[in-house]
Amino acid sequence: MGSAFRRTLRPRDLAQDSQELGRIMRLISRTDTPLAAGLVVGALVLFHQPLRFVLDWARNIEGDYHLDLVPALVILTAMFAFHELRKRRQSQAETMTAAAQAQQHLARTKELEALVAFGRTLASALDMQGLQYAVSKCLPGFTGERGMWVLVTRQGEWNVLAIDPVTEQELSREDLERTASIALLARKAEENAHGEGTVVESSLCFPLVVGTTVVGVMGVRQSPAGSQQSAVGSRPSEVALDGAARRALGVAASLLSIAVRNTALLVEIRDVSVHDPLTGCLNRKPGLEVLDAELRRARRSGQPLSVLMLDVDEFKQINDRYGHLCGDLVLGTIGRRLVQTLRGSDVKCRYGGDEFILICPDTPLQGAQQVANGIRKEIMAHPIEHNGQTLSATVSIGIASAEAGETDAKTIIHRADKALYCAKKAGRNRSIVASGPNGDIGPAPPIYLAHDLELTA
Repeated sequence: MGSAFRRTLRPRDLAQDSQELGRIMRLISRTDTPLAAGLVVGALVLFHQPLRFVLDWARNIEGDYHLDLVPALVILTAMFAFHELRKRRQSQAETMTAAAQAQQHLARTKELEALVAFGRTLASALDMQGLQYAVSKCLPGFTGERGMWVLVTRQGEWNVLAIDPVTEQELSREDLERTASIALLARKAEENAHGEGTVVESSLCFPLVVGTTVVGVMGVRQSPAGSQQSAVGSRPSEVALDGAARRALGVAASLLSIAVRNTALLVEIRDVSVHDPLTGCLNRKPGLEVLDAELRRARRSGQPLSVLMLDVDEFKQINDRYGHLCGDLVLGTIGRRLVQTLRGSDVKCRYGGDEFILICPDTPLQGAQQVANGIRKEIMAHPIEHNGQTLSATVSIGIASAEAGETDAKTIIHRADKALYCAKKAGRNRSIVASGPNGDIGPAPPIYLAHDLELTA
């Protein structure tokens, strides 16, 4: 049977068998060594007859042609196996490198997506509350489990924009302000303070700067490499952020810087359009809008509503004699007195020039008279200092109350203005009530001692 097998076996059959064996071996991982050894032994047992035929054939050729064919075949086989092993290892190394590069590209893609989402959320913020929401929602995606905090500066004062609960317990307000101040000083010495941040104590700090304007500091908690915290209840030491993570945080800080600056400008513009910067009262248009809303509310609820129109006595003489700076000082002082004297629900509006409108919800005429007399006494009790001189200013006030079902702001303002004119004509420094829908002047209220403009050295 062996001779018959030798007669029928062809080299092409051996090549096909070797290829099949190679395919089987490639399916086996390097970690399956016992299985591979078992397969090799099984292959030797299975193919011992063909191998014997090959060896006999090699010996015949060696005898006929005086060649060392078997050693050459062994050497070639060993070299081929070594070459295949090296190719396999090289292929595995290339695969691992490609996988690492793909992982890096995936991480960069996720960072870009996170930055785009952060930028969109910041763009939708129209006030500081919107910025707080954007920072609290998106910034943890860059910091991970590390604590973070953001301080913004306005008019030389630090304000906390966002802080995580753990950091808020571990660091006091004074600690945060000190760290932020040090970070701003260090940014001038470190070129990477903007891009990769600078480490100050336990925080990696990113100054928030737009052009040459400092708007705040963003901090990320980071323990020094290799340090251990032994305090009970403290968090374990953290691995320092790598360069890529720090650069991503630097880009996020740049986006936050622009958003903080834009929001501050937007709030400032909105505040200037709504509030008079000199007196702190509402401007005319928003004040009239509030009056319309309060008239509708008074009509629905049936509650009283009173309007006071106030005018500074002899204001033109103040400007002509002492200059407009003195006039501005008088208006600003009266505005502050109104804010301090009236309730928070009362609306203070600068109607124009030296005229003010005061909207007092849930206030009948008698209560409005008491408010007017209180305002006059408060203003007279606080003289104004200007260039070493003491200026005592007075005001005249006209009072009107909304009629039942009245919703026209111009009508009630007209009645209050008519009462103010009568107060001026009656000698100034007094308050007069307009009664009736036509603005008729009611009985004269108690007249307080009038103080015209007085100036003492």
